Amino acid sequence: MSALRAGTPLEDNEDKACATCDGDRGITFKDLVKIAIEARDTLKQQNTKSGGQPHEIKTKVIHAINHLLQHMEQYETAAEVIKSTTARLENIENTLEELKESSSKTWPKTFAQAVSQPDPRAAQRAERRKQEQNLRRERAKYEVTLTAAAAPDETKNLLATLHEKEITKRCQHAIDVSINGDAFDKPRLNGVNKLAQNNIRLQCRTPEQAEELQNINWGLAFKGLCVYRPNFGIVVHHVPKAELDMTCLDNEDSRNLQAVKIQRANTLPVTKIAPLRRKNSERTSAHHSLVIFTNDPDAADRCIKYGLYINYRRYRVERYAPHLQITQCFKCYNYGHRALHCKRKVKCGKCGEEHPTKECTSTVQKCAQCSDAHEAWHYECPMRIAESRRLEELKRQASPLFTS
Repeated sequence: MSALRAGTPLEDNEDKACATCDGDRGITFKDLVKIAIEARDTLKQQNTKSGGQPHEIKTKVIHAINHLLQHMEQYETAAEVIKSTTARLENIENTLEELKESSSKTWPKTFAQAVSQPDPRAAQRAERRKQEQNLRRERAKYEVTLTAAAAPDETKNLLATLHEKEITKRCQHAIDVSINGDAFDKPRLNGVNKLAQNNIRLQCRTPEQAEELQNINWGLAFKGLCVYRPNFGIVVHHVPKAELDMTCLDNEDSRNLQAVKIQRANTLPVTKIAPLRRKNSERTSAHHSLVIFTNDPDAADRCIKYGLYINYRRYRVERYAPHLQITQCFKCYNYGHRALHCKRKVKCGKCGEEHPTKECTSTVQKCAQCSDAHEAWHYECPMRIAESRRLEELKRQASPLFTS
């Protein structure tokens, strides 16, 4: 290669690069690529003989610059990717920081958050609920509830259409006829309350009067009307089916005979015995759990304290509290109610869309409650776990007895 004279384009480009490096410390990678390209193009314009060492040097330098430019282009692409990735990471960090700041503020909690985190006001609510229960028990001493559940339809229609004044008049007539003595000493009704399921409630002035009205022949007021006696259930676990299997008894007399045996062995007035069935359970077992109902809360409490005897074997029992068991609606898949009373929109338990579960054709699972990839009734659903924790907390607060 012939010697390069001062003032040639290559020298000018070199001076330009040096001036750029010395004058501007903020030179970018693209500027370096541009300088290398200009240097290569300038070298190509350099006149050399067709052969000999100068031509070989020129070719070798151009080849080296081209190779250098290829690597520089690759590094430039990688640098753009790194720059874009860094920008995205910075955006994510900023978003997380904003979420962290916003989480420190007081926002309305979701149902799962509310029941999974300790509530400082839980003790106050529990105390208020306890006071309400005590007040309800005191008020019940002055009340008498009548029911027409087993009455003919004529009686039910009359109770639904008659005014409270006429119902009070008929009930007072039944009291006057059934109780002997002076009219001044007989209980006097000021009025009645109509309740759901064909029930009515009477308010007395003293607990003694309420106790006296338990023995009135209320059929004199309305045919089929009688005193409503609530049932109190106790659960007996691990009972051998070989000794007592209520599902296999062929007639009502056999079932009544078993109830009489339990009643005599425990001094417990038994109104009904039923198996405690568990849903979605296809496993057969030699034992099962039973629910025994009675209208005597004191007798039920005695069994809870001291146990229940079946065929001379003592069993531990617990209070039957279905309202503290998980109840899931198979229409909307929310908790706390059943499909029979649901007024919400129907949802699919498999894909979460608004159609019945049995009509679902989707292959994608989506919970209608938490939107995770599982069925709405899955035992690991966060909403189901939260509901279980809520009910467990209520169980711990509730009394194991009926009368305290």
